[in-house]
Amino acid sequence: MPYTLKRVWMRVPAPALAILFACAATPLHAHLHWTRVNTVSPDTAALYRFDSNTVVASPAEGLPPDLGLTPASGTALLAPATDIPDSIFGPFSLGLPAAQTLRSTATLSGMQGDVTIECWFKWNASMSTSSLEIGLQSGAKILLARDITNPANDHFGISGTHGSFVAAPGFTNWQDVGEEEAGLNEWRHLALAIHSAGIHYDALSAHDIYSTGTVGRLYLNGHPVGSFPHSIDLSGLKVHDASRVTAIMDGGGMTIDEFTVWKRDWSENGNNTNPFADGRGASAGVKQWRMYDD
Repeated sequence: MPYTLKRVWMRVPAPALAILFACAATPLHAHLHWTRVNTVSPDTAALYRFDSNTVVASPAEGLPPDLGLTPASGTALLAPATDIPDSIFGPFSLGLPAAQTLRSTATLSGMQGDVTIECWFKWNASMSTSSLEIGLQSGAKILLARDITNPANDHFGISGTHGSFVAAPGFTNWQDVGEEEAGLNEWRHLALAIHSAGIHYDALSAHDIYSTGTVGRLYLNGHPVGSFPHSIDLSGLKVHDASRVTAIMDGGGMTIDEFTVWKRDWSENGNNTNPFADGRGASAGVKQWRMYDD
């Protein structure tokens, strides 16, 4: 399938430049656009599309059914998505109410190696404060929190267990990121790629931790987030190599779709300058991408 690349010249707010550094081949603030959804491959640990209006978020075909996400607290709310990024997405997305935890029944094992977590998300136009942790319950998760009235409460980074957290380098608050990347009521692609040096037990912290040399990279709409070279040192982050898939919402006001966990670092330790673009999976072949101005 051929790819299409459209360069879009736009005014970029100065604060956004301090936070979002795109590589030379990628114009700042052009939006990621898929032409097809992710598919199951040997690298797929979990994949959810939220295609049906049920309280169970079933895994994609070909994955164990006990990977389905069910409410551990609160009540899941599946809602139609009328402004999805592309017609390839189904008619539903997952709208999380004020206090909600979803977890898989099954536990993923062997997660001590490379991992990628990705999803589409949207802050609803009526939101005031909201936070989302998405990824592995006892492993790495993407954490983002936003407070419309008090940006000092904003957070963006990688969380482990027992409150361990590493912030994206250079992140201050979502207001500084700018409307173009952090506007309300618009779908954004979110991803975390981890290049792992393994997990070992640390006697000092009395916990399993990521070994020295483990790095993470956060991506928003395909752009690496933070300061160049965008890598986040995860050495010492408290994690386990076996974990259930989880999504935790506090405050409501958010919607997610196309939630995927891979046993692979799609950034190839930062060597792939455009790792998040078209859908990935068994038929991905050469990862294709195009940018558009919406």
